[in-house]
Amino acid sequence: MPRRPLAKRDKPATVRLTKTEYEDLKHEAEALNLTFSDYVRKILLKRPLPQVQSELSVLSYRELQRIGQNVNQLAMATNQSLKLNCCPNVSTEQWQQLHQMIRAIAVELAR
Repeated sequence: MPRRPLAKRDKPATVRLTKTEYEDLKHEAEALNLTFSDYVRKILLKRPLPQVQSELSVLSYRELQRIGQNVNQLAMATNQSLKLNCCPNVSTEQWQQLHQMIRAIAVELAR
């Protein structure tokens, strides 16, 4: 579906909130890394909100990326060994086990 060009937001909407309501909305917006306006707009227009990512899952995701980079380096070294008719130091079974472990981590992080 083609995207519509963004329309200029020139119509203000005023709503009265208690101090507590305002602070709650402000904190919820910050937790989602959204501006107050973007957060309230998404709620009013019933648009999907980004999911809160715990610090642990963000750190785990970054670690998984690092592991993936290391796996790529190992794969390149293995391929080079094979091209030079040398025996790689890692067996196919070990690669499969590593692949299964990484997939399991990815599934856990996606929850």
